[in-house]
Amino acid sequence: MIIVPTEKRFDWKHTPVALFAIVLLNILIFFFYQSGDEEKYIQAFDKYNSLNLIKDEWPAFQAFVGQKNDPNLDVILDYYNQGYAEEAASGILFNLEFTQFLNKYAHRYIEGDSYSNWKTKRKSVNDIIDSTSSFNFGLVPSNASPLAYITYQFLHGDLMHLVGNLFFLILCGFAVEAIVGHRRFLAFYLLGGIAGGLLHSFLNQKSAIPLVGASGSISAVMAMYLAVFRLKRIEFFYWFFVFVGYIRLPALTILPIYIGKEIFSYFSDQSSNVAFMAHTGGFVGGAVLIALNQMISPKSFNEEYIEEDSENDPIREKMTKYFEQVEKFRFDQARKTLEEVIEQDGLNFERLLLRYNLLKITLNKEYYRCVIELLNQSDLPEKWLEKLDEIWRENDFARKYLKDAQKLKLCWRFCGIKKLASAEDLFNDLYKHHQTIHNLSELAKRLAKEFQLIGEIDKAKKFNQIAKTLP
Repeated sequence: MIIVPTEKRFDWKHTPVALFAIVLLNILIFFFYQSGDEEKYIQAFDKYNSLNLIKDEWPAFQAFVGQKNDPNLDVILDYYNQGYAEEAASGILFNLEFTQFLNKYAHRYIEGDSYSNWKTKRKSVNDIIDSTSSFNFGLVPSNASPLAYITYQFLHGDLMHLVGNLFFLILCGFAVEAIVGHRRFLAFYLLGGIAGGLLHSFLNQKSAIPLVGASGSISAVMAMYLAVFRLKRIEFFYWFFVFVGYIRLPALTILPIYIGKEIFSYFSDQSSNVAFMAHTGGFVGGAVLIALNQMISPKSFNEEYIEEDSENDPIREKMTKYFEQVEKFRFDQARKTLEEVIEQDGLNFERLLLRYNLLKITLNKEYYRCVIELLNQSDLPEKWLEKLDEIWRENDFARKYLKDAQKLKLCWRFCGIKKLASAEDLFNDLYKHHQTIHNLSELAKRLAKEFQLIGEIDKAKKFNQIAKTLP
């Protein structure tokens, strides 16, 4: 479900200086600071293996597994017992819950002089991991410094995480800054992120998993957008299963939906690595900040900008007409309207996806061409790449029409967003013609690494073996 406010259009009369600074800082930190993390993780893994620490830690790991009900941990046990210690090592080294367990109970399983020797060696490995951005400046609830409540807001897990966050920040941020001013916007942004971090830490006090990302801060910005417009009816774009379109509602009516969605997800999807409560804390924090500001300094907002009507957008009006036609099942008319929009304003991924949904009804040659065109789209954010994964899984015929180079590119992209089932499916297709495909061994190594990171040791071993047979 997506509901985002689209009432205001960007204009240079209200240049969002603070927003631009935040966006630029996030990009610079990701590309010039966080880019070294992967090398550090590899270095830690190599050192862990060279010191053969798994031998000392194995009794403790067996005890740790006995306390859990996790099939992935049982797989690691099986592989170590079968002699594949290196394959099992990453599942042990990068399991942060096990690291916490070791810190408390290692002395029970490693005795005498061996314990002192092990502790020194393990510290040298942990120091490398702790030097990565997530541990150095991320928010670790069990050991959080005051500074971490700010620094975690400028770190991201991967490129798609960064792009997705900045998209929503820019979408809402320029209007909020125009209303509250540059300094207040920056202060409220950071305070909203702190509120998200505090709620997350409170509910995960014993966790050693670092929280990174600007999601809490951006949630605060989205809440501020709604709070400054209060009960004024503003425009929202919504996407709920097959229902897509624009709607005008009192702004604050959406805030409970935002908060309710995050709380529901927190309780219903506890295996997710998404920090739902950081989002919730950000939403609440942003709304409270605007309410306090209104109480203390009610005339500080740019009321003229709030009341200013956005200029009519003929393309947006046609898209609104399109969605109305779809909701009334007037698909032929909707398709005609969509083609008019494409002719006037060009074809992008969203419009291509809308065309795809309409053509699904017919399943004709045009539908097949649309599927291939979608699968060949490039430079897409993570949410659209995930949609490509759905399209790939829904349309088995596509494998017959995609060229090997196209499949190779698509496979790499699915690896990047952890859609490993589709990536494996594509690789299997490619492997049939591996003699004519360059650098397929690198793809096999990447798949091996991704499966190893999620504890699927069987598949990691399989792809490592394949990589060794490829040129």
